[in-house]
Amino acid sequence: MFSLVSDLEGHRRWARDDLTVTRTDGGGFESRAVVAGRQFTARIEIESVEEPTRFVFRVTDETGVYRHTFDLLGRPTGCRVTRRVEALSLSVRQRVLFWLALLPVRRPALRVSIARLCDLAESLESI
Repeated sequence: MFSLVSDLEGHRRWARDDLTVTRTDGGGFESRAVVAGRQFTARIEIESVEEPTRFVFRVTDETGVYRHTFDLLGRPTGCRVTRRVEALSLSVRQRVLFWLALLPVRRPALRVSIARLCDLAESLESI
């Protein structure tokens, strides 16, 4: 499971939205996501890798700066992943947008992505 979460370029395999992540020359990553017909480009920096239990990265785009934390709990069967997204730096406009539009849309999308991640992990385990 950790290898799926920590492979940023592979997130497209389980993300709900159309997502492409590529490594940049500086060692970071850039993503392009299409959400509700709108394209967002973001810079991604890995903050913490604590294999096999935690993976943390920071995303900066036009909607603000966010920290994504994945916590993985070892279980003999099934999938146990917690994903937390924290808004780190938002302008007043971005904060209003976050609470009125992004939060109600993104929270369900995150749940769908985690379910897809678990399905993918289980299918790979059965091979």
